[in-house]
Amino acid sequence: DYTPSDLATLLRRATDAGADTIITTEKDWVKLRSLPSASATSPPIWRLDLDIRLDPSHEPLLWDQITTRLRRPQENRPPQPHQSGENDNRQHHPDSTP
Repeated sequence: DYTPSDLATLLRRATDAGADTIITTEKDWVKLRSLPSASATSPPIWRLDLDIRLDPSHEPLLWDQITTRLRRPQENRPPQPHQSGENDNRQHHPDSTP
């Protein structure tokens, strides 16, 4: 979630850049709207509502890309951060391998 300090920084940077409006995704607006002054800012914050439509002729390509990716879940996966205690948890799991 965003803090009042985050909102103040966003507004200051937008003002410094000469922005008339701040446009955000619905996902970020959900986090911003709980802040007391988010609905009455200057510049105003507008939420961008997206409606994504896929051309029906592209549906087979999309399904092909999805199923190909699901068959190779580790390929092209970004490195994952090491989580503290991960090895300890594996040692105690009955299905773990050393």
